[in-house]
This record gives sequence, C-alpha cells and structure tokens, in this order.
Amino acid sequence: MFEIFFLLSAVFFGASQWWLHRREMRVHRARALAEFRQMKLPATPLHGAFDGGEACIVEEKVEWARNQTVIHYFLTVYATNANGEYFIYRSNYDRPIVRAIRQEVARAILKSKYKVPEPQAGSE
Repeated sequence: MFEIFFLLSAVFFGASQWWLHRREMRVHRARALAEFRQMKLPATPLHGAFDGGEACIVEEKVEWARNQTVIHYFLTVYATNANGEYFIYRSNYDRPIVRAIRQEVARAILKSKYKVPEPQAGSE
C-alpha cells in the first residue's frame, strides 16, 4: 500500500512541476515576443528599416536553463522586413538586440525556411 501511495505522489509531483514549468515558459515567451514586436531599427545604407510590429517571423529558437530557482530564458527570432531583408532578434535580459543579417548568413542558418527576397518594383 505504501508503494502505491509513494508512486502516485511521485507522479502527481512530476506532473505538477511539468505544468508549472510549461506555464512559466509561456509567460517568458509572451514577454519576449512583446518585446520583439516593439523593436525598431532605422534604415541604413546597407539595410532597410526594421519594425518588429510588421516583421514576418521565419523561425524561433528557445534556449533556457534553470539555476536553482531562477530560469534564464532566451528567445532568438529570425524575421524579415517588408523588403525581404533578414534580421535577428535575441532577448537578453534587459538588453535585447536586433540586427540585420546578410542573405548568405540567413540562408545558412534557416536552410529550407530561407526565401529569396523578391525584387522591388522599379528597382532596375
């Protein structure tokens, strides 16, 4: 009888920990995506402007680690702007980054998800 109680309590504890972990990951992801949507970069001579609110997300990668009771959560997003230029966003605690990346780098990272930018109208 004790074995069944011990087994059931272990299953319940494991399931509750899994559920709490999943909920915490959803909160971290939602916060990081909201931060991504607010990011903006001005146009440069090499790349067009970036607006996270209008960007098209191509791929997301999540990295996390638990240090005692603290979860370290990092979201990396590969996205394109309206011109088909690729950008990388990385949530990084209170200093998130967003940078333009070259087409060759985007092709190497994204592999089959990479799409060649369509030529702009009147850019001949």
